[in-house]
Amino acid sequence: METLFPVIIITYVECFSTCFPANNFEYFRGFILAFMLLGETRKCVTNISRVCFFIDRHISSWERFLSSHHWDMNKIMEIMVNLMKENLKENLMIYGAYLACIDTTLISKVKGKMIGVQKWPVHSGNPDKGEYLIGHHWALLGLIGKVIIGEKNPHMCFPLLANFISGQKSPLGFVVNKQRITESMNFWDGVCPLVTQLKDILKNAPVRIVADAYFSKASFINWMLSISVNVITRMRVDAVGWDDPVPEPVTGKKKRGRKPIKPKKGKQWKISHLLKELPLTEVQVNIYGKMTPLEIVSRKLWIRDVEKQKVNVVVIRTKKEPVILLSTDWNFL
Repeated sequence: METLFPVIIITYVECFSTCFPANNFEYFRGFILAFMLLGETRKCVTNISRVCFFIDRHISSWERFLSSHHWDMNKIMEIMVNLMKENLKENLMIYGAYLACIDTTLISKVKGKMIGVQKWPVHSGNPDKGEYLIGHHWALLGLIGKVIIGEKNPHMCFPLLANFISGQKSPLGFVVNKQRITESMNFWDGVCPLVTQLKDILKNAPVRIVADAYFSKASFINWMLSISVNVITRMRVDAVGWDDPVPEPVTGKKKRGRKPIKPKKGKQWKISHLLKELPLTEVQVNIYGKMTPLEIVSRKLWIRDVEKQKVNVVVIRTKKEPVILLSTDWNFL
């Protein structure tokens, strides 16, 4: 074994032995090492059993390990995160908090052969990939940390958690809403629990989550605020926000009629227009290892359907359309 893999890799894999019976851990270790041997080759059970020549087992035994044997995946992920914390230490903390990244990916599958397979729109913008793909939709979450590569110290994302995203045509499960009505799982029911799981593994340490513009919706932001996770994302160029409402003058007379159910809003802003309305500030930002000057405007605003707190929006002036960033952590962005 040591002639094929570095000793440090074997040592790390042995840390997971407590999650398995002795005979099952041999398969788990074989899967991990086979992924390294296969490289970009297809990771099917046939190829895995073929390259694991150091484990004398039939291919049916490898299939039974995946289909019949159960282990505590949460415990495995907890050990993985603790290994990262022990080895990266302060390099895993970004401005006083753990920084996680979440995104989705499409994996093509044969229709009708596996649960959860359906037709998904492709938003990559690459015409070679086509407009649609038949397969699985996965949510992926990883932690971002610094690593040392030669004389450089770049940031890298370490994938940790993954989950199926349930589609409308082929739902993977059902949830009970606040009105005690059972309904099929939606996109956020597959994505948000990953962040909740990471928060539990990190023992409620401060966490920030970075995501693209699709995650700037209230469904995601409200869930993250409920578990004390701050969100950093990008907003649509046509996004709007509101200032605090102007307090009404005290006249001593009570107004007649019912009180409004929703709180009143102050002045509405089209956020991209803040570049014209407010003075610009020049800042130096590290972009791809190079310090770049940017002209920005920032303001704390209420956004649609997020009622727990205001968010900090930063509008960046560019040669084309402005870039709008959002952060629920006022001290970070």
